[in-house]
Amino acid sequence: MKTYRNKRLGFEINMPEEWTLPERVGLGGLEFGCRSDEGFSVTVGPLLSHLSSEDTRRRFAEYASAQGYGKLEFGRIFVGGKYHVWVRYCMGGEECAKEYLFFFDDIGYALTGTCCNREMLDRREQVFDAVAKSFRLIEEYPRDLRSILKMVPELTHPSDMPKRVDLCEWALVKTAREANPELWGNLQIELAKSLMQNPHGDRSQNLERAIQHNEQALEVFVRQAYPKEWAGTHSNLASVYRHRIHGEPAENVERSIDHCHQALEVFSREFCPEHWAMVHNNLANACRDRISGDRAENVEQAIAHCQQALEVFSRQAYPWHWATAQNNLANAYRERIRGDRVENLERAIRHHDQALEVFTRDAYPEDWAGTHSNLGTVYHERIRGEKAGNVELAIRHCRQALEVFTSDGYPEEWVELQELLALAGCGENRRSKEDG
Repeated sequence: MKTYRNKRLGFEINMPEEWTLPERVGLGGLEFGCRSDEGFSVTVGPLLSHLSSEDTRRRFAEYASAQGYGKLEFGRIFVGGKYHVWVRYCMGGEECAKEYLFFFDDIGYALTGTCCNREMLDRREQVFDAVAKSFRLIEEYPRDLRSILKMVPELTHPSDMPKRVDLCEWALVKTAREANPELWGNLQIELAKSLMQNPHGDRSQNLERAIQHNEQALEVFVRQAYPKEWAGTHSNLASVYRHRIHGEPAENVERSIDHCHQALEVFSREFCPEHWAMVHNNLANACRDRISGDRAENVEQAIAHCQQALEVFSRQAYPWHWATAQNNLANAYRERIRGDRVENLERAIRHHDQALEVFTRDAYPEDWAGTHSNLGTVYHERIRGEKAGNVELAIRHCRQALEVFTSDGYPEEWVELQELLALAGCGENRRSKEDG
């Protein structure tokens, strides 16, 4: 036997050496890799009330009848200092199962071993029993919901996101939608935000899960009953779709824009100015990324949305949002097709410089580095001024960005900066040869 530990769901068990680590099924489900003629799964979920052994048997019998299961046999197993119920049954056809129903505090754990027929279940039952008897709770995270909910908002740094994801999932496992729909919906939103910001794991999969959890939140937060939550969730979906990796890029951007427009049906400047401005910031980025339509007009719309956001986001009241809008406006001017190219690039530089008035290295290292990276690009493209001086400034800004964007911590940003430095270096070398 080898030990399997799941800190997110709060338990560990011993499993046969030949079994492989389980695959995740939803928030509270696990399926172990067993032999071809058997299976073993764990499902974790909230309990609405304490159940006696008699209640457990009665409820399972009702469930089995509805599912068409037959030949039920009940028994008891001693785990975690108390007795719990197990049940054997046939699932239809020849497939049979033995299920162990463990209840600890407000959480239920269902461990289920399945076999292709009754004879096989008789032979493998001892193995399933050994796995079930090895079940033990662990205290990686608090078991009470109040402590978990207190911890989640304290985790704000990108490096905290994996733990924040675990805590949100653990809280959702302990929260029944029927009993507390608002908390359940808010936890879905918090989990989606955490996945969106999580720098670890499969980025593409994190974004797909963020979409799913936002959509689940909308099952509770309908527009009529929860207009602000409904609009906020659409705003969150707009951000996720703009960064989405799966699917067609053009379609993802259009979905992002559509979710922004839905959010603006509720978030007006008069009643929700901060949210209204945030959505316009999102729209600016989406319009700049837009593939459909006229490119020149898309960039003009991006500029207009940035300017609308800045009508609310003053430097004094909303310094971070103000600086972010300045960066977005700078990026739009750098990509602008209409107007004078020379002046557009100069405007881009001015707006990035304004962003750096707020984005200092100590206070906002990632934003500071990102702005310097953007300035490196603009100076590389700059028309006004001496070419050699612009190249030197481009290199300087890239090197400042690399103080934060290291190859280990930010591999994608690091590669982009190396490519930009190579381009700037080539430009510098060409000029030296021409002067010579």
